[in-house]
Amino acid sequence: MLIATGIGLGAFNAWWFALVVGVPVIILGMSAVPRATRTSELPVFRRGGSAQAIPIDVEALTRSSLSAGDLQPTMLTATIHPPDDTAYRARWITSMSRGHAQSLLPSVAESIGIGDGPMTPTDLASRTRDVLTHIVGIGPTASDNILTISLDDDGTSRAEVYDPTSGQALSLWKYGGRGWQDPRRTPTVKRRPDTFRADEIAGTDVTAMATTMQSRLGPAGEDLDLTDFAINRPVRGHPVALVGGFGDSGIPDIHIAGRPDGTVADFFDPGDFDTSFRLARAALAEANLAADRDNLRRFEIRGTAPNTPTMYAGRIQSSGGVLIEYTEPGRSGTVTVVPGEFPEVAEYPGTSQGSFSFDDVSPEVFEAVREEAMARGGVDAFDREAVDIQMTSIFQTDGRPVIQVELAGESASAGAYSVDGEFVEAGH
Repeated sequence: MLIATGIGLGAFNAWWFALVVGVPVIILGMSAVPRATRTSELPVFRRGGSAQAIPIDVEALTRSSLSAGDLQPTMLTATIHPPDDTAYRARWITSMSRGHAQSLLPSVAESIGIGDGPMTPTDLASRTRDVLTHIVGIGPTASDNILTISLDDDGTSRAEVYDPTSGQALSLWKYGGRGWQDPRRTPTVKRRPDTFRADEIAGTDVTAMATTMQSRLGPAGEDLDLTDFAINRPVRGHPVALVGGFGDSGIPDIHIAGRPDGTVADFFDPGDFDTSFRLARAALAEANLAADRDNLRRFEIRGTAPNTPTMYAGRIQSSGGVLIEYTEPGRSGTVTVVPGEFPEVAEYPGTSQGSFSFDDVSPEVFEAVREEAMARGGVDAFDREAVDIQMTSIFQTDGRPVIQVELAGESASAGAYSVDGEFVEAGH
């Protein structure tokens, strides 16, 4: 009301009257208007204290300094770790007290690398021992029921332990030098067969393993640092996996797996056909599949370059690698060899015989097909590794195998070839 009155007095009277009377009335009206504080509509930041609370790693704080009040608008950037799900990064604004902001500053400093360098293989041994020692203190059966252990390059250590009496998981975490937080109980779909025992990894030299992982990366690992290290049992009945992540600025670009006995998976470029064929032959032998028997329906090699096409959906459509579909009386399934992972076999009942043998296809024929497709499609030499090529009898009306190829997302390079590498037709 006062603001409207002041505007009216100024609009319908002389300028000096507006200046002397109208302006003070407007100022008086503005001072009387209720004004929300900057924090009145923001949720107040509180530390989770219940079993349902979800752990977060705070990576950045942007806190207002416009007033001396204890509560100030604060933007948080954090990685959220929901149970039994994929961690993700989020950003939001909250009303945070000075005490909470000060308590979070050490972890933020570590997360951006202030006063510390990247995680090194030497760090892993002491940090793994620290986690295992803490797990022992949780309870008498905790060391026999570990679900996961993960170490990040920001100094964060986390673990999940299965409680067989309740079917819940105990979440444990430690942020840098601030010590272990109180454990929290969270629901989990994991059960006893998903766990591993501490003594399964007690003899593993994780320092040597991380060093081997880095060397296995070869040129792909140049200028990459160890960003994280995780231990779990990925599949029930399978060996425990120790997985190292390597990347830049704390974000992993490449993962490579190891096993407690010290073996490390091969990291390879699928576009190197000689290597892909060698690893495929070894994987077939491990799966007890004869290379000279007609037991294959599909043999595919897909590169890892970002512009590699995907001819058909399958296990390697995102990762690249080698995919083999087999069938013979009594069993059928797939064998996959992915860079940085151990060969994986998925088997099902089968009755039919395959269409060709592994010995029917060779790296020399695949190489000749690639060269012809590159020339026909005008593909640059630097894109030769961005290849998806397969020998398959699937979807063939006569049941006879053909070779299909495409490179670098260039549809003009797509083509079908005979098993001896002769061009048949464009497309696939």
